[in-house]
Amino acid sequence: MNQRKAGRSFPWNHGCAGTLLPVCVTLFLLAFVAPSRAMSESPETLITAIVAGDLSRVEKFLEEGANPNSRNEAGVPALAVAVGGKNSAIVKALLSKGADIHATANSTAGNMLDAPVILFAAINGSAETLRLILQAGAGPDARDGHGITPLMAAAYVGNMETIPVLIEAKADLKAGSLKGETALMFAAEGGCYDAARLLLDAGSEVDALGEQKASALMYAAQRGADDVVALLVERGADVNRKAAPGLTALDLARQNHRLTTVALLESGGRQQPPALGFQLLRPMLYPESSIEDQFLTIEMKDEKLEAARQLVLKGELQQARDLLETVSEGSHDQLSYRWALSALRQKLGDRTAALASLHKLLATPDLGSRETLRVWKLIRDHGEAPPPDLAKRVLGVVVESGLGPVVLAVASYADGQPRFFTSTGGGVIGEAWTDVERQKAQEIVRLAQGLIDGMAPTEDRELPKPGRVRFIFLTPSGSYGVEESRTNAHGRYTEIFTANDQLFAMFMKRYEEEDKKKP
Repeated sequence: MNQRKAGRSFPWNHGCAGTLLPVCVTLFLLAFVAPSRAMSESPETLITAIVAGDLSRVEKFLEEGANPNSRNEAGVPALAVAVGGKNSAIVKALLSKGADIHATANSTAGNMLDAPVILFAAINGSAETLRLILQAGAGPDARDGHGITPLMAAAYVGNMETIPVLIEAKADLKAGSLKGETALMFAAEGGCYDAARLLLDAGSEVDALGEQKASALMYAAQRGADDVVALLVERGADVNRKAAPGLTALDLARQNHRLTTVALLESGGRQQPPALGFQLLRPMLYPESSIEDQFLTIEMKDEKLEAARQLVLKGELQQARDLLETVSEGSHDQLSYRWALSALRQKLGDRTAALASLHKLLATPDLGSRETLRVWKLIRDHGEAPPPDLAKRVLGVVVESGLGPVVLAVASYADGQPRFFTSTGGGVIGEAWTDVERQKAQEIVRLAQGLIDGMAPTEDRELPKPGRVRFIFLTPSGSYGVEESRTNAHGRYTEIFTANDQLFAMFMKRYEEEDKKKP
């Protein structure tokens, strides 16, 4: 789960979101930061044992008569601290000793007013700890003093464990805070795409209106959450709707300098269809792109290769294969011959000969990373897996980002050969890259190698939606991928996300400088 900082208010009304949304984050901080401080400054207590996750010590304190309704220095009940720590065994121990399921917390400094235990469970608890609290009698629509429900709080921080539990418990999707914000609005302001998607799937009203007739789309546009904006538009949100002061979602994006959001909303909140050039070139970034066929379809300068190509055009595949098999391995165009022969053997259905050709290709000196990935793809297609020591060696990384209404694709390969394209038709391939650019591409591949364990295999090649970024790691055993929100691509993927942006910035700087030199 990704925790997010406090939200921003609408320009015309600083009370619309600013006094409510920070409450969620305050609850999270008070549940953990304050107990941790107490742990270092005070003798061991029931609270410090809970924070440490030490069940045996918690049970010992309770058996010795410790109050299960103890509070930490910030006034947060022990049960609230426990549910935030996702320790179901400790939660059960506290409940068995009479911990008050309806206890609330207050903090003037943290703007926390009558926050119930279940709010803590919704914000940073697990599915299991939240279920325990619900089973003990807490209501799924319990509110704090600001009218915030557990579902609103979970939606704002994007807790994908607890939101489904609350929906399952029939939490009110239409409920509004004291200022009228629904859970969907909280998800939009928090920039939580997955939370917004779950709520919409469960039946949340996409164009419900809060205070000053503000919709979820307006909250998302103000934040610059392009993925949420596109999702809401896809589900029927009205991009032309105006809030009470006469401002649309586009107006809010402009006022908050959300440049990609502005471009997206100017396109109706939808991604532009990719240009034909992009559709033709983008597949070349992936191993599915057929490298071998070009040696039989493009006119060749080498006489024997051209003669073989002419035979292929006539449908005489066996004769073309026989011709190429007479060529000496010492040919000056050895790589081209190997590719062409490999293609012919595959077309003729000779698996043994095709695999032999493919392994010869792998043995070719200085075979590029893209070519190596393609060879391994063909070998796998013939039912042969790469050896374990090579299976998950990252040879290429493709990072595709939905930037407003367009998509940017940046690829880096282990041999230092980057590529980049935009869905509008721009891009560069086969360029003479600088040493710095090549080194950055290789750095990206090295970073990917440290991330690949735990990633899921994928063959998904759909374009990422606006505001989304997709990382695809290419290996001899196949592709591994993950998708994140561009605005929240941090944590595990921070370094590779940053390095990829740096590589693209290098491209842009170089080409801007070259443009200035033109007469």
